[in-house]
Amino acid sequence: MGKAVRSDSKDAFEFRRRLKKESSEFLRMIHHSRRFKGDDKRIGSELELILIDKNTLRVKCISPEIVKRSELAGFGKGVGPELATFNIELNSPTVPADNGTDILTKLRDAIATQVNVLSGIMNSIDGDAVPVMHGIWPMIRRSDISRKSMYPNPRYSLLADICEKSRGPASLHTDEGEGLKINNLQFMHEGMNTSFQLHYSTSLNEVTKLFNAAMLATPAVIAVSANSPFIFNSYVNDESRILLLEKSVDFRSEIQKEFRLKRARFPISFLDHSDEWFLSSLMEEVVLPVIDVDPKMYLRPKDLELTNRLPSFSHLFLHLSTVWHWIRLKVYPCEDDMFSVGIEIRPLPAGPTITDMVANAALYYGLIRYFVDNDFISRIKSKNYEEESSICIQLYDNFYDVAKHSIRHPVLWLFDDEVKFVPIQYVADQIAAYSKEGLKTLGVPDNVADKYISIILRRIELGHSPASLQNALLAKQISAGVDRKKAIENLCRMYLELSQSDVPFVENAKL
Repeated sequence: MGKAVRSDSKDAFEFRRRLKKESSEFLRMIHHSRRFKGDDKRIGSELELILIDKNTLRVKCISPEIVKRSELAGFGKGVGPELATFNIELNSPTVPADNGTDILTKLRDAIATQVNVLSGIMNSIDGDAVPVMHGIWPMIRRSDISRKSMYPNPRYSLLADICEKSRGPASLHTDEGEGLKINNLQFMHEGMNTSFQLHYSTSLNEVTKLFNAAMLATPAVIAVSANSPFIFNSYVNDESRILLLEKSVDFRSEIQKEFRLKRARFPISFLDHSDEWFLSSLMEEVVLPVIDVDPKMYLRPKDLELTNRLPSFSHLFLHLSTVWHWIRLKVYPCEDDMFSVGIEIRPLPAGPTITDMVANAALYYGLIRYFVDNDFISRIKSKNYEEESSICIQLYDNFYDVAKHSIRHPVLWLFDDEVKFVPIQYVADQIAAYSKEGLKTLGVPDNVADKYISIILRRIELGHSPASLQNALLAKQISAGVDRKKAIENLCRMYLELSQSDVPFVENAKL
């Protein structure tokens, strides 16, 4: 979300005109499979972190200075701003996933290197400043959320203005967990959320299979990886980041909610072809009408053929970047006017540790690869339309139910040709076997796959996701007579210590 852009609300009509022109050319490219790279499988990640004071555990709004110093140090491409100035984003280099490369070790080393560099930059700014990986940091206060803590980028302020004008006054009231009331819900509340987003690029022919497989894998992965139990010190649900993000970036007015889907949501159906996702995304309301001055945009289609030049697609890609589906297709510009295509997987929270996050990635990548190679989705899609539609609805509901209760809620799982809801403990052996086989196909050595999948199995054995364990540890302190404010602080200090030591959280967290 950190790209800087010029903004002028008067350009909405011209933006839509250019968006239509670019979309037509782009969909034509997809239809004819032109200018897309072949079977170039790669993986990568984006990690968002919270910037805090190691003593007070409160957030520190220093990301503008971090970005500035990163650019001066030649580290700029790896560091990007996020909505709030107490957040930062690290973008790992992509790694080939089709030539025997140990993608998990490469991914872990890249993240660890970036976090170490970030920590050094933060220390040079403020000796007490450290990064922490958590879905929603429990020590964020209501007073931390305001336009004052917004990163100084016109894109962010324009998005916030349009969102809040479009929907009018908004609130978030829920009785889940201990309950939560936010009477003045702002677009800025999205800045409380930090995630660990995965990328998986492939061929145009395979990308829909990856998308569908990611849908099927997601409930099981979230069940064991949830890490966002608190909002403003109150337990809401195990992955409350899902609730907070969807509500805070909802542009719909009360009337529009009757006929428009949420802008941020889990997919509602499998894809048959990649253009389905792009077409549905183009139906979303334009919320960031920013004009890019690019002379190539004014070349006619005939001229494009003669000059071998393409439009930059800047308006199309900007619009697609504001379609916040939890799983979405992603287009990556390459050299020589070529593109690669893949999926972006957005449900994972940041943290608790680098090792934990790589274990979550191992489970995701392994299951997706196995489901694709063994035609799991084809087995579902071979059923009649009504049954396939019913399964998609169940997947959709299961995603949100598992986000609330994580490992304690049954997950949707495919047995031969039958889909059932089962406790995750019931299919732990299958989850391990499938993910390891998928990782082997991706070139991950057996001992590396065993290392990370064993972390997942240990969580299942102990009956805890990182989120459910944090809530249990908090409840244990409070029942022992510890003041709630002090108990939250104790929990966060322990969490920070384990995060920095990079050991599996669920196996080592104690108070």
